[in-house]
Amino acid sequence: MRRRLAAVFLAVGLTFTAGQASASVPGGAPAAGQSAGAISGRVVRNDGSPLSGVMVVLRETGAVEWTAADGTYRFPRVRPGTYTLLLTLGGYSTTESLSLSAGTAAPPIETKVDWPLSFVESMVVAAPSRQTERLADAPAAVTSFDAADIARRSGNAQLPLLLASSPGIQVAQSGLFDFNVSARGFNELVNRRVRTELDGRETSLPHVMGYTDWATVASALGEFEQIEFVRGPGGALYGMGALNGVLSLRSRTPASSLGGKARITFGELDTARIDVRQAGALGRGWFFKAIGGFQRSADFAVSRTSGTEYASGVVPSAGVPLARDHPRLAYGSARLDKQFAGDETLVLEAGTAHKNGQVTLTNLGRFQATGSDFPWARAEYRSSRWRFMSAVTGADIDDQIGLGSGSGTYQSGYNLQFDAQTNRGFQAGRGRMVAGASYGRQRVDSADATGAQTIFDRPESAASGAIFGQLNYDVTKRLKGSAAVRVDANSLTRTTVSPRVAAIFEVAPAQRLRVAFSDAFKAPTLAETRLRAPVGAPIDLSPIESALAPVLGGTRLGFQQIPFLAVGNEHLGVEEVQSFEAGYSAVLARRTFLQAVFYRNHHSTFTSGLLPQVGTSLGRLNPTFGPYRPPETLSASAAAAVQAAVAAALPPNLSASLSNLRDGRPVFAFLSLGNFGVADTHGLELSALAMLPEGWRLDASYTWFDFSIEADSPETRLSPNTPAHQAGLGITYVSPRFDAGARYRWVGAFDWVSGLYDGRVPAYAIVDAQANVPITPRLTVGVDVSNLFDNAHYEMFGGDILRRRALAHLTVGW
Repeated sequence: MRRRLAAVFLAVGLTFTAGQASASVPGGAPAAGQSAGAISGRVVRNDGSPLSGVMVVLRETGAVEWTAADGTYRFPRVRPGTYTLLLTLGGYSTTESLSLSAGTAAPPIETKVDWPLSFVESMVVAAPSRQTERLADAPAAVTSFDAADIARRSGNAQLPLLLASSPGIQVAQSGLFDFNVSARGFNELVNRRVRTELDGRETSLPHVMGYTDWATVASALGEFEQIEFVRGPGGALYGMGALNGVLSLRSRTPASSLGGKARITFGELDTARIDVRQAGALGRGWFFKAIGGFQRSADFAVSRTSGTEYASGVVPSAGVPLARDHPRLAYGSARLDKQFAGDETLVLEAGTAHKNGQVTLTNLGRFQATGSDFPWARAEYRSSRWRFMSAVTGADIDDQIGLGSGSGTYQSGYNLQFDAQTNRGFQAGRGRMVAGASYGRQRVDSADATGAQTIFDRPESAASGAIFGQLNYDVTKRLKGSAAVRVDANSLTRTTVSPRVAAIFEVAPAQRLRVAFSDAFKAPTLAETRLRAPVGAPIDLSPIESALAPVLGGTRLGFQQIPFLAVGNEHLGVEEVQSFEAGYSAVLARRTFLQAVFYRNHHSTFTSGLLPQVGTSLGRLNPTFGPYRPPETLSASAAAAVQAAVAAALPPNLSASLSNLRDGRPVFAFLSLGNFGVADTHGLELSALAMLPEGWRLDASYTWFDFSIEADSPETRLSPNTPAHQAGLGITYVSPRFDAGARYRWVGAFDWVSGLYDGRVPAYAIVDAQANVPITPRLTVGVDVSNLFDNAHYEMFGGDILRRRALAHLTVGW
């Protein structure tokens, strides 16, 4: 792993040099003999409060910037001359004029405006288009949380709960830190239809397992600057892991979080937790930040060796008890930022997370970690026009216990990621474009301490590459168009092309209609194509081999302890979704923001769950594992005798599943996967946000979902694992003296089919609440209660029974 991290930082050093060189090409630097200057400014309201989301266009060059949360903007490397700035937001505009001398920076411009804007019109997002834009102009449905809202609700350190009551998002919880997050249907136990990025780094090993481990991602929830969830297919810009959406997490920079902070949390489930952050300036443009934390608590999981909490005989019981009843979680990271004289920044960051005892529900049953480490590192160079990033995300999983079989599984793997991106504005901001490329390589080894493989039959690897781009253009003052496309290639499947086109029309002041069409794909993973996982105890057929000794002539069959496996299918294709979406948004009386989104999706070529390899109407599911072949050194008559003896000794389905590995060893390939079925889904997502007087805020959401499925046979039962109806209601009060909030979430009953788990999830309703009270400017106390009224329920069939979790926390700053 150390060598891989060194390779990442070396690669970023090269890209940084290339980035510096690219900054000197025409359009970014002055002509010969001239020295570049800079233009900067700040936009505020008449009362002095900053105004974010203002588009600032440098008319003479066409360069475009957006004001940040503090109202500031900056144009670096501007040639000497006379310039005009055009500042626009929500149909309002003003201009500023200035002159710039050679080698100087113009004095910062402060622009005061009295525009009667709503709170929504200044909100900006970056995930839908991979560049900054106003929320109202985004070409996709997006839910966004700012730093203040995240901090108020960070007491539970569980990021998925922040999303749970949002429209269109399905959050299903099994254990304390075991979540599956999806959008618009087809959630599953190991969900990988939503791409999750933290500061551009993909948090999973996409071609290995592909799912996000929330215990290791949400460990410092209060350190996020913004969280954005793009609902619907995101393949046009993010590739084959964004079938149902994109979750983009952006952390606070060291410069924006100077000083120190410590939070101590304790409460139900015997929870004890500490989180610490220290950030500061080192001089000469260098800043640092270090964070770390530790938690010890109980879990909702209980041993199932003597039965299950519900659905006895349907929910699989456990063969072994829990190895630990008080899981532990630890994390830490360090970051260095170098801010250069222009607008360039170099970021070097590394960290790790450790978990021990957490229980995860998978398609093959429940697994408990006994010691897993997730190291990562990234290096990034960025400016207002360029971004280069290299990152490595690792996983070192030791002896993860399958609670059903008692067998241990191991994984040592990494995802190496390279991204390059540029964005430009043209025609005085009327047009905006983004283009980029990415490359990734993943490797995984499932060997235990003795060298025996536990999930695969040898180390496996995969590689991928992509190019992408998007063009936004203001056709008229009221009509905006957007077109994006991405081409993905990887070593596990065919090349795919993912397009998206969208149009946004202003039907009336502060009212917009958006229509969009997109196509996205989900590639199979190494776990689906190369899996070799035990699903039962090995079967000993040595008596058959002993009985056949006279005809074998000394040839060994290897019938002692034949593995009983679930096997991947190397012939799997990609899943595809074609989506049409129409959205309407309106701002009423500058205080209420309404959104309505309707969509229709067509899904095809689903990757099934694990199914019997033989014995169904599908025939032999996986052609890689054909009928058992005796050793080639045997004569035809001896081989026939072996096959006859096996058929006589075993039940038909079991004997038919006897096959061979690559090296010829016998194996029972009992379960496998295939591509089956098509589905049409459609839904409606409604939301309202009202900013009421005196610090009150009210939000509400409702989601309706419906589907129709055509399966190839009764055995390929598909379920979207999504309720037909869900709703949320929240109220928040914020004042200098304290803040408080409560959220109600109701989810209707629905069927759940994923792997070994097939059953119904009853409807449930829960209330969450939190409050924070500043005692002094540096001391705050707070409470956070999940499931306030202790409604015992489960959210995935096979998941744990969830109860209340009330926590109190004390935060000290310096």
